[in-house]
Amino acid sequence: MVLPIVRKGLQLNRLDDELLVYDGKEDVVHLLNETTACVFELLSGGTVTQDEIEAQIAQRTGAAPSEGVFLLAVDELRKVNLLEDLADNAEPLSDLTRRAMLRKMAMTGAAALLIPAITTLAPRRAYGQVSGACREKKECCTVDADCCSDKCGDPTGTGCQVVGSGECH
Repeated sequence: MVLPIVRKGLQLNRLDDELLVYDGKEDVVHLLNETTACVFELLSGGTVTQDEIEAQIAQRTGAAPSEGVFLLAVDELRKVNLLEDLADNAEPLSDLTRRAMLRKMAMTGAAALLIPAITTLAPRRAYGQVSGACREKKECCTVDADCCSDKCGDPTGTGCQVVGSGECH
């Protein structure tokens, strides 16, 4: 297997055994658990083999080396677009393969904490203070924050008819 390459331009911040990854391109934050963070860091570090990564995971987590853990971590990293998309890399794991690997890990006594996991947080824009929704183009407004476009201006005569208010542009 050709090892995947970590995408450039990501900002990293260590939180105990976990890793916080900010993707400015997508404007999302990913929290990688210990196992996934280990794989991510080793892939970022340069030339290593899959066997070396599996051995490092085992050393850091105290578990037996497992190809399944590595493959699951790579699959998770691919799903959230943290790896370069190389044509010769393996296809994402099917649900059946994923379930089989998780079942095998459970039967060998692997702790649930070792299962690769990523939590993704995406910021949402706050629209309006009371209603929770912004106003569309041509709707009445009094301040820029009322509008989805953040632009409240003079009425054009086709939309807002309320005296003294503006119109979203």
